[in-house]
Amino acid sequence: MEPNLRDTPLRRFNTFWWGLALFLAFAIAAVIVKGFVADERIDAETERGKERTEIYNKIVGQQLDERNSYKDNGDGTVKVKPEDVFGLGKEMGLLDGPKASDKKHNKQFD
Repeated sequence: MEPNLRDTPLRRFNTFWWGLALFLAFAIAAVIVKGFVADERIDAETERGKERTEIYNKIVGQQLDERNSYKDNGDGTVKVKPEDVFGLGKEMGLLDGPKASDKKHNKQFD
């Protein structure tokens, strides 16, 4: 193997520092370019968040209006009509008791 006469410690030292300087120059250029580009972008999450906040405030307002339509007892509770609370449960059949099944199970017991 032939020795390379151009490979000297001074050249290695010089190459290292030139490489480091080039890396830093690229990093500085990237930061400058990002500064110009980032100002023009619109964050989609922020824009959608505004719509969500409006919808949330509208729903909370409607719920508070509905809650405030009942009589306040003064101790943090409200008096409501039972049909307002249990009407949906009755319609869905949730308040009905258990019923016996009329289906045959086809099991034989001795």
